[in-house]
Amino acid sequence: MNDKIQVLYVDDEETLLQLGKTYLEQRSGFIVDTAVTVKNALHLLEKRRYDAIVSDYQMPDMDGIAFLKEIQRKHLVIPFILFTGRGREEVVIEAINNGADFYLQKGGDPKAQFAELEHKIRQSVARQRAESSLIESEKRLSDIINFLPDATFAVDRDGIIIAWNRAIEDMTGMSAEQMLGKGNYEYALPFYGERRKILLDLILDSDDQVLRGYSHIIRQKDVLIADTKLTLPHRGKVTLTVKASTLYDSNGEITGAIESIRDITEQKNSEKELRIAYEQIAEREEELRNQLDMLAHSEKKIRESEAKFRSVFEKSQDAFILIENGTLVDSNEKALHLFGCRDITELAEMHIYDSSSELQPDGEDSKTNAEKNIQTAFKKGENQFEWVHKRKDGSIFPAEVLLTSFEINENKYLLSSIRDITERKLAEIAISESEENYRNVIEFSPFGMYFYEFLENGDLIFTGANPAADTMLGIDHSQFIGKTIEEAFPSLVSTEIPENYRRIAKEGGFWHNDRTIYDGTKIQSAYSIQVFQIQPRFIVAAFFDTTGLKLAETALKESEEKYRKLFEESNDAIFFSETTTRKITDCNRKAELLTGYTKEALLSMVADHLHPKDDRSRFNKAYQKFLNGYTDSIELSVLKPDGRTVPVSINASPVQIGGKNLLIGIFRDLSIQKKIERTIHEKTFEIDKFFNMSLDLFCIADTNGYFHRLNPEWENTLGYNLDELEGKQFLDFVHPDDLEKTIEAISILKEQKDIINFVNRYRHKDNTYRWIEWRSASKDEMIFAAARDITHHYIEEHYNAGLNQLKQDLLVMQSLGEKLKKITDCSISLFNADYGGIWITRSATSRSMECLVEQEKSAVGNTGPLCLHLVAGSENKTQPKTGTNTIYNGSLDKIPGVMSFIDRIATGTDPAIIIPDISHAAAPYDLKVKGLPDHSSFAGFQLYSESQPIGVFAIFSTEQITTEKIVFLTNLASTTSQVIQTTTAEDALRESEEKFRELITLAPIPFCLVNSEKHIEYCNNRFVETFGYTKEDIPTLEEWWHLAYPDESYRQKVIDKWNNLVKKSLIPKKDIESSEYHVTCRDGTVRDIIISGITIKNMYLAAFIDITKQRRAEEALRKSKTRYRNIIENIQDVFFKIDKDNLIAMTSASAVHMFGYNSVKEMLGQPVLSMWHNPDDQEYLFRAMEQNRGAIQDFEAELIKKDGTRFWVSISAHMNYDEQGMYSGTEGIIHEISRRKKIEETLLLTNKKLNLLSSITRHDINNQLHILLGYLDISKIFLTDTAKLGEIIDNEEHVANTIARQIGFTKDYENMGIKLPIWQNVAKILDKMIPDLPVRDIRITVEEKNLEIFADPLLEKVFFNLIDNALKYGGKKLTEIRIFSRQKGSDLLLMIQDNGAGVNPVDKSKLFEKGFGKNTGLGLFLSREILGITGITIKENGTAGKGATFEILVPNGGYRFQSS
Repeated sequence: MNDKIQVLYVDDEETLLQLGKTYLEQRSGFIVDTAVTVKNALHLLEKRRYDAIVSDYQMPDMDGIAFLKEIQRKHLVIPFILFTGRGREEVVIEAINNGADFYLQKGGDPKAQFAELEHKIRQSVARQRAESSLIESEKRLSDIINFLPDATFAVDRDGIIIAWNRAIEDMTGMSAEQMLGKGNYEYALPFYGERRKILLDLILDSDDQVLRGYSHIIRQKDVLIADTKLTLPHRGKVTLTVKASTLYDSNGEITGAIESIRDITEQKNSEKELRIAYEQIAEREEELRNQLDMLAHSEKKIRESEAKFRSVFEKSQDAFILIENGTLVDSNEKALHLFGCRDITELAEMHIYDSSSELQPDGEDSKTNAEKNIQTAFKKGENQFEWVHKRKDGSIFPAEVLLTSFEINENKYLLSSIRDITERKLAEIAISESEENYRNVIEFSPFGMYFYEFLENGDLIFTGANPAADTMLGIDHSQFIGKTIEEAFPSLVSTEIPENYRRIAKEGGFWHNDRTIYDGTKIQSAYSIQVFQIQPRFIVAAFFDTTGLKLAETALKESEEKYRKLFEESNDAIFFSETTTRKITDCNRKAELLTGYTKEALLSMVADHLHPKDDRSRFNKAYQKFLNGYTDSIELSVLKPDGRTVPVSINASPVQIGGKNLLIGIFRDLSIQKKIERTIHEKTFEIDKFFNMSLDLFCIADTNGYFHRLNPEWENTLGYNLDELEGKQFLDFVHPDDLEKTIEAISILKEQKDIINFVNRYRHKDNTYRWIEWRSASKDEMIFAAARDITHHYIEEHYNAGLNQLKQDLLVMQSLGEKLKKITDCSISLFNADYGGIWITRSATSRSMECLVEQEKSAVGNTGPLCLHLVAGSENKTQPKTGTNTIYNGSLDKIPGVMSFIDRIATGTDPAIIIPDISHAAAPYDLKVKGLPDHSSFAGFQLYSESQPIGVFAIFSTEQITTEKIVFLTNLASTTSQVIQTTTAEDALRESEEKFRELITLAPIPFCLVNSEKHIEYCNNRFVETFGYTKEDIPTLEEWWHLAYPDESYRQKVIDKWNNLVKKSLIPKKDIESSEYHVTCRDGTVRDIIISGITIKNMYLAAFIDITKQRRAEEALRKSKTRYRNIIENIQDVFFKIDKDNLIAMTSASAVHMFGYNSVKEMLGQPVLSMWHNPDDQEYLFRAMEQNRGAIQDFEAELIKKDGTRFWVSISAHMNYDEQGMYSGTEGIIHEISRRKKIEETLLLTNKKLNLLSSITRHDINNQLHILLGYLDISKIFLTDTAKLGEIIDNEEHVANTIARQIGFTKDYENMGIKLPIWQNVAKILDKMIPDLPVRDIRITVEEKNLEIFADPLLEKVFFNLIDNALKYGGKKLTEIRIFSRQKGSDLLLMIQDNGAGVNPVDKSKLFEKGFGKNTGLGLFLSREILGITGITIKENGTAGKGATFEILVPNGGYRFQSS
């Protein structure tokens, strides 16, 4: 990578940050940004991208691991290195477990520390970039497999499934989660129901027995294609085309196999129908060919003045064709040769459109274009233009055509002169390609390029920049286009650059300039600029980044001693060798690890022997190149003692050390990088394999409408060669009616949205159209799509959709007449018939049909034994009804003979009559009716109800009835029979139900009727009154069970019990036994019900008897007044019971001792709220019970005894409810845990102190020592710079003082909490310590002389820190410090107030945090910790500019006033 690594370094120690930034930028060439808080770091991450993050662990606002989690939460993938003084094992484990790339502990030699940090940064960045490339490649492969429209799966060499796409999930019903990772022929189970070999296995191991299960087997190298017939669970009998192929790795080794499967059942059926159609077409084609032969021989050829014309005509280098009155009459040899014809007869047989490509370069079709050019020639006398011709063999060539028209003896002649201009066009293409190559050079140049145009007014206008310029400078230069150089780059105004640019633009020539930009004294960037003229007034300014070179020149000034540590600890192997003998004179530890030799062995070798013999020739050439100044790296292999080789990247350069000419070589291990590159190459190879083997259409195009890459299946689908499609605009092939929606789809793809199941039509080479279904996705401006030819399916779907919609419409209709009329309307709209009708027999009429016949009143046919009545008819109003095209007048009885068809169908003579063309029908279907249009057709079908004929459905059409129509018309006739049969059955059922419901409705007990499908058919009024549920609430038994029995376990018992009773009743055909159940009503009440039933055919009638009142009375008798009494009286914990008003209703005797009362009687009736230390805790307890089904376990709270003493308890309780479900009180157990709480608090304080002391000694002090060592190391560089050295010494003294303060704090903090708290007089403490403070002339007033506080013995330290803080930071305004108190409720507020500068509002919330402030911020933090031991809190509440006020809040019981 040539890009500089950008690092974000986060640490709350600013001195350490500056030291680290200096090391990493000076030594490593990194770009380092720093942040002292995580908040600042997150803000920087929002503004720019970083390659790596280095973070401390312990920081004030958020620790390093929490920072790492926040980065992960924001989905930022950035290498993270924890660089901290915290060396505890649990911190290391937590960091690695949470995704940290490396963990480095501070301390020791700073140079070694930062060299190791540099190595870890480089290693993590390189790994991240490699992983990103691999992940992107694998995701692209996975997306392509899943996007394949064919069912596809793949296995590895052991038969383990490694890919299972969405299409095969749809085909088999087995998800990828169920299949991936499985072996033992698991993939055969969804197809064959057994574990066996399939076609894919034959790729890896041939098996004749398996081969016999396939037909039409084709083997093409490592690909097998075959057909097979199977029965699938979800699809029935299907015919499949299966294609299997091997998978290889980049070394050509077989890694597995892949198989794609396509359902071609419908395709096979269509092929059978097509074969029949082709035979009919062949017969007609023979007749047409005979007619054409006769016309060809009837043409007359006339030639005049041939002698004068023939010499020029035959010898010309151009082709000549003479056309007389539109017929080719002559041509020269050049024309025959040009068009590839043997003689003029063969040329004459080629029509003008046969000798031209389908479209001309302007996009217009050749036929239209040719007619226009011929008309122009006849109008103007001649016409010259360019044309694309086609030879007899189909090849095309560009030509220049001159058409000349003239007349002889009233005959019109057209002479066409044709010149082949292929060579000229190739030359033009070559020029165009040369220009394209020039553009590519600019586009992909590694150098930045600026382009300018010099105007006559002297302005130099910026016209653009290449991508390298954008990348190098990180700027989008398009914003500067059209501006002058001074407007675009204001920083150049004061330089010589604009003047020299203008000079080159006017005079030409060449100008070179080196430009270096400094940040203070440090080089920020450097560039080398070369300016030259590309044509008058236009110049190019090419530049490349020389920052690295400049920094390298600066780095060379440092001594060899400075880099010795880097040399030894480098992650790369480093060698020194003599330039003449090539003997190795020195090497580092990494060189030993890389080569496998000891240092002693290496120093006895020459450099050539580090490499295999095959590489030594290349190494010798490279060695010489490095001696001559070659700076780029080369890749070779290092030979280890055991014969293994390691790939390495070598950089080397000559140096002079101690008067010796040496070559220093840096060897970098490329093993991991090479492995990643091989993996990416293998994935790319697999993608190409998938692309080319698919049976579907794959396409890569762009959003501008051009094909880029297509797979071979396109040739089979559209008939074009891939060369005729790739590079062409795909909109040119789209059906005109589909252009608008196709353009709209492209717009959606431009928004980076996927498109699924999009359908449009594409033109075949034979000018027919194919229906294509697409699945498309986009990335930037590229479109990736898979498609399938669905032409045959589309026609079927059209008819299926129409019939499905009809069935949906029939479901919502009530009237039989309305339904039948809808069916005849459908025959008109869906099949484009002219007339559709339905007739029924008198004997078949039900009550509904009798009404329908009475409405129609017209007997249409009485010719047979059945009397037919027309009950529904529809005609096509859009068909012409004039002249000879009139085939009916509202009904078919006006066409002679048609009703005979209806009678034959009704009587069963012909249950179905289908006449595709009446005019050519044979007897007895020959109507011999004049005036019928060609292809008039008829189709009629007998209608049935319970196997008995009931009528006829028929249509009449002026269009021929196709095979597809016959299938769907048969379906429509079947639907009509079902509608009539269903209506008849409904009439009969309706009569029976009316009688039954009348009986049930009047019954005095609840009833409901359930059918065999477990649907509730009916509920009587008493059922609704008893339970509150209507039939709409419980349409099925499933809904009844869920509502009536809401408890899941009880509901399952009810269901099992009821089903067993129903099953028992079916065997001997007896009633369903009665049984008792608890039924939940709509209003939530529960009733006790005895349910029984009787069986009626396929249904049963359930009866319900309510015994709720009886059971409630029995339950009341079983209640016992002595419940729990013995338990309550003997437990050590307290049993309690409170009523709904939260008064104590009952308690055990142990409560007297726990709460300090005299007797249980004294406690009864007491409000529970008075016993809570925090009244809100009672609300929390009740809320927790409500959320946990009315119960709680081990709820911890602080209660109050009768004397006010507080103590901790654990409560387990539950709520009680009365018979109406209303809350009636709470009961439970109270267990005292005061002793456990005291132990927990002591342990917590001890751990807190240990953690803080550990933090200070291992982290804070260690950090300061680390910084001190760093400054000592840097001071050696500035021994002669006294000013800089003095600044560094000041920093060292500041660090040393910080360490001393931290050590002093640990001594005070160790003593905190060791002794028990005591009562201490505030005034005496202050009087004792004030003399030790630098009070000067500041007045200190203590107003509380008798106040005593119960606190840790270190309370004196608190007052010392607070007053010392006021003296240090009060400023010049400080004249007085006042100590006084006031009551705040039952608590006491003790205040230390001054009139100094006050505290900044921004700092108030951080004032008592460890580390805040200028001097490590430990004093106020310690004060808060000391006060907190006895529950005392402190905060600052003064006003900035008017003084500070520290408020110490002492809780009730923690203070007292002693009388004087």
